[in-house]
Amino acid sequence: MLPKLYSWTNLMRVSRQFNSKRNICINCCFVRSNPLNLISIPKINRTVHLFAPSVSTIRKTRKMPHVIDVNHSQISRFIVTHAAKNPLIKNGFDYISKIPLLNACIVEISSKLRYYIEECASLCSPKDIYICNGTDLEYLQMLKILQKNGTIECLPKYENCWLARTNPADVARVEKRTFISTDIKSDTIPISREGITGELGNWISPNDMDEAILERFPNCMKGRTMYVIPFSMGPIGSPLSKIGIEITDSAYVVCSMRIMTRMGEKVLETLGNDDFVKCLHSVGVPRNNSKVNITHSWPCDPERTIILHKPAKNEIVSYGSGYGGNSLLGKKCFALRIGSTIARKEGWLAEHMLINLGTEEAIQ
Repeated sequence: MLPKLYSWTNLMRVSRQFNSKRNICINCCFVRSNPLNLISIPKINRTVHLFAPSVSTIRKTRKMPHVIDVNHSQISRFIVTHAAKNPLIKNGFDYISKIPLLNACIVEISSKLRYYIEECASLCSPKDIYICNGTDLEYLQMLKILQKNGTIECLPKYENCWLARTNPADVARVEKRTFISTDIKSDTIPISREGITGELGNWISPNDMDEAILERFPNCMKGRTMYVIPFSMGPIGSPLSKIGIEITDSAYVVCSMRIMTRMGEKVLETLGNDDFVKCLHSVGVPRNNSKVNITHSWPCDPERTIILHKPAKNEIVSYGSGYGGNSLLGKKCFALRIGSTIARKEGWLAEHMLINLGTEEAIQ
């Protein structure tokens, strides 16, 4: 039964009150309790299974959502119908592994990806989860977060030019702490004579790799946001492209991956329920007795930095560094190391190069 709203004026008054309190406007939903405040999300398809945290509050009101659904149809009917009327909606739909999800995802997340996110969230214990959509608005909000934290500062003489001051102990790739994990050592590096250390790579056993992860990653994202970055190495949808999912606790990595790769919800649409390269990264948490001076603006754990690859499962794990070569896992980790093993299976070649298609005048 409708509440006693006999006039259109009263109905509109209630509608405006509903909008202001619930952060819901006519054609879009604004995510609440989100460091990326006021990120607009367009009307959502009815098959989506991930909702913004604010949607759950609608379910608590018994009369007003029904009034708006009937008499104020410009508001997305998906929001009201699913939150207020559908008995199949259970508490916790805006959570992944009991961790709050900061935004609504227009593209349905596959079971494989959801399981991977849950697995990483259980290990790293972030305060919340954000699934990156790759929009310009998201990029600007990430830059604001980095500015607020003191990670970057704007150089005003150039357009979209930013200066990031890293920790002096975190300024380069760490080849000596970069490992490939295979069951058989000779599959990774040539076996040298006793007492001689090879220079062609570092091998680690699967058991030692698991031990290294368990020594570093449990609770490493506590108090931080876990960002889920769907990215494509190559044009989205191309049969030659490869898709990866990087999970990180660094907004700097999110901004950089947007520049270095094609990332966002279009990648999720293309991925569907297919396999993907799994990339887990954390800037880490240094030990209490660390000798390195760590600042809030550039968190890292350089004393325990490690980069691990497991080609058999297309997995990359990086800990302790925010430096691009160690944290942007689509670069050398994926495109060269994991890429070379995928190439061997599929019959192509992974090269580390730049192809310049400029004119002779541009080159000069």
